[in-house]
Amino acid sequence: DVSEQVEVDEVLGAICRLAEESTHLDRELDLRVEGTIGRIPASCVTPLAIALAELIQNSLEHGYGTERTSLRVMVTLERHGDELAVEVADNGVGYPDDLDERAQGSLGLAIVRDLVVSQLRGSLVLGRSLGGGAQARIRIPLEGQEP
Repeated sequence: DVSEQVEVDEVLGAICRLAEESTHLDRELDLRVEGTIGRIPASCVTPLAIALAELIQNSLEHGYGTERTSLRVMVTLERHGDELAVEVADNGVGYPDDLDERAQGSLGLAIVRDLVVSQLRGSLVLGRSLGGGAQARIRIPLEGQEP
């Protein structure tokens, strides 16, 4: 049923605009969204939106570190048939070397992991981006999701 599908790109765009507006005036943020995923089951929208907002916020909170005044955050959206691939990567200071221990102690990352793995039956991989910053990759199967 089409009414049980939601155009998610607009929702994600709104999240990015809110993130940009919350950036301190003395800091420069280049936040870009690339790609599209279109309509997805309504039941997926809220957990995906919260996870994405948390990952972007994580980049903003930790990416600048103590020295930096500019940050680039790239949100990449892809749809491959019945699978979504969402990536949030920045060119900031990156995740710490003890990421696994820190991630377990981080409420935000714990929430993201729960939303992605438990609610959306997807996967979350945290690591370093090509630029050395933080990278989070989410994969979500759409097949079998409740409308």
